[in-house]
Amino acid sequence: MSSALSGPWSVFEVASITIPDGANLSLEFGEGSVGGHAGCNALSARIDLSGSDLRFGPVRTTKKACGQQIMAVEIGFLRAMQRVSRYEISGDGTLTLYGFDTVMVRARRG
Repeated sequence: MSSALSGPWSVFEVASITIPDGANLSLEFGEGSVGGHAGCNALSARIDLSGSDLRFGPVRTTKKACGQQIMAVEIGFLRAMQRVSRYEISGDGTLTLYGFDTVMVRARRG
């Protein structure tokens, strides 16, 4: 596990989806896995990490129901995660997850 990637991240951008207030999106990378919050439900998945290449295995979530807007964000976030192929951490500390050359997710520490 890359020490630069490990730990908690607060997601502030998902593809072209507007994230409403109350949609708590987060990722926490550990040894060979990721956990977090997809907006309404907790999530977990195995990860495959090699250098800056990153792929998420099948994502499992809890089965809680929330409002339509939050659930739409959650579905978009989970779909974006499945498209990720690499990551980059910029000089300002922003984590960007890319699907080839398209930004899928952006997050900051915390």
